[in-house]
Amino acid sequence: MNPYLLFGLGALGGAPLIVVGLWMLRSGRVYDPEQSRRREELGLQPKARMSQVTRTVVALCLLIVGYHLAAYTAPDAWNLLRVPIERWWLLAIGVTAAIAGSFATDRFERSRM
Repeated sequence: MNPYLLFGLGALGGAPLIVVGLWMLRSGRVYDPEQSRRREELGLQPKARMSQVTRTVVALCLLIVGYHLAAYTAPDAWNLLRVPIERWWLLAIGVTAAIAGSFATDRFERSRM
């Protein structure tokens, strides 16, 4: 298979993850807790399922996974920074642990209130 075609497919698969990650980072930055609280009191907005910190963690994980998806399919001559393909499972464990830890922290904080 043509290596550039393979990279194109990898980039096409990684691009939506990167776009969603950037969108989540942007929406996390413009978060206003006071405005959100007022909207909840008026019944205009459901309670957030994720805190701002968890949204940032998920967004960064999406960016990392999207980048590596494209980087794994890039030609070897490009020398992109990436986790070796033999150790993809370390990347998966790290991303899963970050997201799970952030959600667990959110849940713990909500139970204390």
